[in-house]
Amino acid sequence: QISPESDADYAVQRLLSIQQEQIQNRVSAQLALNRLRELSGDTGLDIKALLRFMPEEHQLTEEGRLRAAIDYNPSARRLRAEMDAAKAETKQAKAQIWPQLNAQATHYSGGDFTGQKDRVGLVMRVQTSNGFSRVAAVRAAANRESAAEAAIEGGVRDVREQVTADLSENLVAASRVETGNRAVAAARTVTESYLRQFAAGRRTWPEVLNVVREGVNSRITEADAMASAVASSLRLKLRSGEWRPAEAAKAAAR
Repeated sequence: QISPESDADYAVQRLLSIQQEQIQNRVSAQLALNRLRELSGDTGLDIKALLRFMPEEHQLTEEGRLRAAIDYNPSARRLRAEMDAAKAETKQAKAQIWPQLNAQATHYSGGDFTGQKDRVGLVMRVQTSNGFSRVAAVRAAANRESAAEAAIEGGVRDVREQVTADLSENLVAASRVETGNRAVAAARTVTESYLRQFAAGRRTWPEVLNVVREGVNSRITEADAMASAVASSLRLKLRSGEWRPAEAAKAAAR
C-alpha cells in the first residue's frame, strides 16, 4: 500500500510551495531595498552584508541608554531650546511692566566759568500702554512657557517609550536566538535520524518531508529572531548617538 508516485507528487507540491515563499520574500526584500534607496538618496545602494548576530555587540542592556537617548534626541533638543526661548520671553515681558530706574550723571567742562555744576541723579521711567496689554503679554508668554514645558514632557515620554520598547524587543529577541539555535540543532539531529529510519523502512517519506519542513521553519524562526535582535540594537545605538552610519562608513572605507 505504498505509492511512490503520490509520494513524489507530495514532494513536488512541497517544493513548489517553498519556491512561492522564496519569490514572495525576494519581492519583499527588493521593495525594502528600493525604499531604503529613496530614503538615503543613493540609487546605487546595495546590501551585501550577511545577517550575523553577535551577543557581545547586539545584546544590549540599559546602562544609561535612556538618558543618552533623551539628551541626544533632536526633537528633545529643539523643544528644550524652545523652552529656553519661552522663559526668556516671559522674563522680558515681566520686565516691561515695572518702572525702569536709571542713573544719570552730567559733567560740564569749565563749570567754574559758566556757573554750571556737575550733577548726578536717578531717573525713573514708566512706559504706559493701552489698558492691561502688558499684563496680558506676560500671561501669554507664561502660557507659551507652560506649553513648551508640556511639549518637553511629551517628547521625553515618547523617547522613553521607544527606548523601553527597543530594550524589551532586544532582550526577547536575544533569548529567541539562543532558543532557535538549540531548535535548529535538534531539528538537524531529528532529520538525520528520520532519513536513516526511512532507509531502513521504519519511516515513511511524508514523515521525512514533515520533519524537514519543521527544520526549515526552525531556521526561519532563528533568522527572524536574529534580525529582530540586530535591528533593535541598531535602533538603540542610533537613538543614543552611539552609532552613526556615516561615520561607520567612513571608518570602513579607511
